[in-house]
Amino acid sequence: MFLRLVWVDVGGVRRCRAVPLHAHSSRRAGSDCRAVLELNRSRKFLHHTSRLALVCFFLPCYGDDAVVPGAWERGDVILLPAPGPAIKLPGSCDWLAMASIHVDGPARTPYPWCPRALLYGSCERLRREFGVRMNVGFETEFVLLDAETRRGLESSVYCQTSGFDFAAEVLREMTSALHACGQTVLHVHGESAPGQFEIVTSHSDDVMGQADAFVVRKEVIQRVARKHGLLASFLPKIWAAQ
Repeated sequence: MFLRLVWVDVGGVRRCRAVPLHAHSSRRAGSDCRAVLELNRSRKFLHHTSRLALVCFFLPCYGDDAVVPGAWERGDVILLPAPGPAIKLPGSCDWLAMASIHVDGPARTPYPWCPRALLYGSCERLRREFGVRMNVGFETEFVLLDAETRRGLESSVYCQTSGFDFAAEVLREMTSALHACGQTVLHVHGESAPGQFEIVTSHSDDVMGQADAFVVRKEVIQRVARKHGLLASFLPKIWAAQ
């Protein structure tokens, strides 16, 4: 059983560090990941689990060279589970918790390039300087590809029912899995590219919560797709002519 600490790096790549829950068990925690989260500030947890070389935060999408010159000279940052509940991954014994990035040191202040800190700061500035409060919803679009041929699952046009039939089983399972994670799916439909679909979820003024839910949604969609022998890509345009 793992607790997956998930963060989004500066390249937009979702990354995780998986913590075997039994390694951090205690009389208080046992194998309950939520209790482990309460104990996350222990010296053992921070030393063995949370420390991340800063160069690893600035990796590009592919390869192992930092995209920011000199980043490898700047030491470590700390991964800490963000506020909020851990999510039980559907069809798995693992749990998922979003991680925020903090400066390595006694104060553990948010790291300036932490995406969560940037989002929070932007929302606060909008509220403070302009009196604007955000209300956010997502239309999560993805393309389902055959894992072997890398071709779209089907080739229908926007909202065509026959195209939806091709993917109905996997889309039903995705919807059920998202509901199990506490997400409300409003509707699902076929999009314009081959094998492309869209899952629409509810709006909320909890911007950080919506961003976290978006990351979880991608994890769930890709997980269910793999179970059905498919790949799910969130790239906005895969084929030049489509």
